[in-house]
Amino acid sequence: MLRDLREANGLTLKDAAEYLQRDLSMISRFETGVYPIRRGDFMALIDLYGVEEARQREILLQLATEVCTSTFSSNGGGNCVEVAVVAA
Repeated sequence: MLRDLREANGLTLKDAAEYLQRDLSMISRFETGVYPIRRGDFMALIDLYGVEEARQREILLQLATEVCTSTFSSNGGGNCVEVAVVAA
């Protein structure tokens, strides 16, 4: 999902990493689900990727939360994004 959004906007891993001030490998791990993404990082990325419509943002946030929680359920998904209604 994040990778698709990034690529659809013509951005590279380096672009996303510089925007978040994170290592390229961390962005890659977020995109592949190897490492849970925190809400602030997720929201910053969808801002960078131009997701402006409130309902689309809410759906993406819920999806990211579900995927993260199911993937990292051993810790209760504690490091995952939190579901919240996001205003544009």
